[in-house]
Amino acid sequence: MPTVKELREQAKSYGLRCYSTLRKPGLIRLIAQARAPVIRERLKRALKTGRYPALRGDIDNPHKKAQRTITWKLLRGLAGSVVDSIMTKVEALQTSFYLRFSYTCQLRNIENGKVMLFHTNLGGSPTLLKTHTAAREWLHEKDANRLDTDQVDRANTKWVFQRWVQVEVKAILVEQPLLGQHRLPDWLRNKKKVCMHYALDTFDDNFTALQCTVG
Repeated sequence: MPTVKELREQAKSYGLRCYSTLRKPGLIRLIAQARAPVIRERLKRALKTGRYPALRGDIDNPHKKAQRTITWKLLRGLAGSVVDSIMTKVEALQTSFYLRFSYTCQLRNIENGKVMLFHTNLGGSPTLLKTHTAAREWLHEKDANRLDTDQVDRANTKWVFQRWVQVEVKAILVEQPLLGQHRLPDWLRNKKKVCMHYALDTFDDNFTALQCTVG
C-alpha cells in the first residue's frame, strides 16, 4: 500500500491541486477520479478490439509477448500540427505497430486565475498499423482533435484553455514486418510458379508477395 508521501507525489504528477491537506483516503479518491477517464477509455478499447493489457506474471497473455514500447514526447511547436515531427520518428520503424496519442495542456480558472495541468488520452489505434501511410492518416485525425481547443477536456466550464505543454505518442511494436519493407526470401524469388514473375525482378519487398499467388 503506498504511503501518504507517495500518494502526494502521484497527485502532483497528475497536475492535481488542493491535495496538500487531504488525508490518505481523500488522496486515493482524488487520484482515482483523475484516472477514471483513462481507465474507461482503456476498457472501451479492450472491449472493442479484444486486446487487453498485459498483466504481471501473465505468461499466457498473447499481447505481452514480443512487444516493445517506444515513447516520443514533443515540447515545442505544439500550436500547429505535430504530425510531420512524429512521422520522422515513425518512419524509422521496421515492424508493424499500434500507436497511442495523448497530450497535456495548461488550463486557467476564469474566476480566481489559478492554473492547472490537464492530461488527456485520445486513445490508441484500433487496429495494427502495417504501413506508414496508415499511421499518418491516424495521426492526422488525432492531432486535429487535439487542436480543436473548444473540445479540450476540462474539469468544468470555469476552466479555459491557456497553452499546450506536451504531446506524447507511444508506439507498441510487434514482430510483424511492415508492408513494403524487407526483401523477399530467396526461395520465393527463385520459385518458378509465381504469377507475374517479372515483377519480382524489380520489386522485391514483401508487399509484392501479397499481389502474387505461389503455385
